Amino acid sequence: MKKISFVSLMIALVSITLFGCSLNNEDEIKTTSDCKTPPKKLEWDGKNYDLEQENTSVEPVIKLGYMVCENGNFSLSNDPNSPITIYSGSAPNDNNIVVYGWDEAVLYHTDDNKN
Repeated sequence: MKKISFVSLMIALVSITLFGCSLNNEDEIKTTSDCKTPPKKLEWDGKNYDLEQENTSVEPVIKLGYMVCENGNFSLSNDPNSPITIYSGSAPNDNNIVVYGWDEAVLYHTDDNKN
């Protein structure tokens, strides 16, 4: 009985932590690209990312958040129905994010080492 309670508690803590991270309003996305193509650069969680590969086969790991685009300006969204979803890359600390939203997965990379 205690083992089941411990597992349930751990699952609840992880779920709450991930949900809280996805609602972090300090994340900003800035670009001047149009909405029909992935932006060449974007800012996420205080880091600057450059487009590395369109139509990537890199598998996403953790959903980080959502964004929307209006008149070429990308912005953070907390709506899970948003057309663009951002994930961490293959490994949590690989400095990559994978973005879905243009009928393909797009890989972005940063050299920023901010924590």
